[in-house]
Amino acid sequence: MCSHWTTRRFPWGARPYSQSFEAHAASLDKNNHAKRQRTAGPRTNLKSFEALGLHPPIVSALRAAFPSIKHPTTSQEALIPAVLDGRDIFLQDQTGSGKSFGLVCALLNRPRAEKRRSKKPAITSIFIVPHRDLAYQFYHWVERMFTPAASVPSFSIGSIAQVLVRGSRGSGLPFLRENPPHLLFGTPQALMDVYREDPGALKLDTLSALVVDEADYLVPTWAHRTSRERKVLKQPHHPGDTREFLDIVYGKHGPRSFNEDDELERDRSPQLIVSSATLPAHLVEYVSEESGWLDRDDWITISPHQSESKVAHSVLVVSEDHVRNIDGAVPPRHVDVFPTSNTQEECDDPVPENDPALVEKYSQTPSPFNPLALETIAMLFATDVPSIALLVIPSTSPVQRAIYELREVGVNAHGLDLLKEQPSGRGALLALRANPTLLVSTWANTRGLDVRELSHVFMLGVPDHTGYIHIAGRVGRLESHDKRLKGKAVMVVDPGEEDAARDLLRSIDCVPAAVGLDFL
Repeated sequence: MCSHWTTRRFPWGARPYSQSFEAHAASLDKNNHAKRQRTAGPRTNLKSFEALGLHPPIVSALRAAFPSIKHPTTSQEALIPAVLDGRDIFLQDQTGSGKSFGLVCALLNRPRAEKRRSKKPAITSIFIVPHRDLAYQFYHWVERMFTPAASVPSFSIGSIAQVLVRGSRGSGLPFLRENPPHLLFGTPQALMDVYREDPGALKLDTLSALVVDEADYLVPTWAHRTSRERKVLKQPHHPGDTREFLDIVYGKHGPRSFNEDDELERDRSPQLIVSSATLPAHLVEYVSEESGWLDRDDWITISPHQSESKVAHSVLVVSEDHVRNIDGAVPPRHVDVFPTSNTQEECDDPVPENDPALVEKYSQTPSPFNPLALETIAMLFATDVPSIALLVIPSTSPVQRAIYELREVGVNAHGLDLLKEQPSGRGALLALRANPTLLVSTWANTRGLDVRELSHVFMLGVPDHTGYIHIAGRVGRLESHDKRLKGKAVMVVDPGEEDAARDLLRSIDCVPAAVGLDFL
């Protein structure tokens, strides 16, 4: 794959975390707001999380929960100090760079917000994500870090982090009102639902920071519009839940009037962090120049240098009766094969049986999928996947039908619902890992998900450029000391899509790697 920094003042009341956690983090210095070096880009002289400004209790919790994480990534070296400095940030780095995990750690490190008059805890940071699975993934990171704190009397993980999504299993709005978390993960739809029902529940007047993850998806913009098109776009229309929520937070249409001449009001405006693996110029221009969400003269961009790709990209062209590699595919330089798990040969777990109702339904209706395409994916899965793979299908395709047909040919296929098996998404995946598993999802629902055991991603059809970067970025994260090991991203296309697939790989400067088809 193939500006300068300054320190921002925090006028709101500040306490670290919550009262129940103070006993667990007694060594936390809540006044430690040292000014950072004023420079841009990754800071290669910083090799520890403590040196980046994270408090010792946070670092200790991080290392206990994630012992394989020894040092910050290049992306984290740049973003953590910037978040702690309070500057508005545009954050772009390749998928798998650790930017989301770094953001979570930095936000946990922020001083705890309080209601100014009552001194009661309030929500410090809101982290907006595109879908529920991503919200729970981030929540489970925090849960793992603070599980040892459960031994502290009166400690509740809800005081540290909560999830706000439609259909949430939690106690809902009453619990949020009475127990505001330090860090709230939520989808824009759920946040707007709560705001419309009870604007005071989110306590936006004390909010310290707001993150928009996968921003190019949540805040769609368009490039190089003509003057006529711009005029049409400016006509009244529903802005979408993310834009509407940001307008409320930053006072464009909400109760908090932002006065550019009022320095105190400027400082009280929450820090805005816009993050994604892809941040097109027209999105940056819209947010910085047109949206009114940030001070157009006081923001920075963090975009660390890209490292060598950890993904091998392939394209298989499938007709009704033939499968071949795309023209121009070359043999891979290395035998990039992930070691097969010992448990794979010993596992006798049967493939889950299809629901009889689905069998009756689907056996009487024609398949929307090319049977040979699914059979090819099934064979690649059986011969090359050691643990977990992902199949991504177009948003208009039925996920349940794909799972049904894959199970019919012997694949242990499941929907990408990290909460279905267990409350802990990580636990559900670990339970599935003993029997190689193919997760199935649509393009939109894969954004941001971090599954370290994922070695392969298969795609039916050709996504757009941005979508492909996000989907292919799901692999190549498997922790290994062998730099030759690569994840594999395989597009399975029909002959009419071959040119589009070739152009897509050219646009990211990738030469397709040939896939061995001896099994056919």
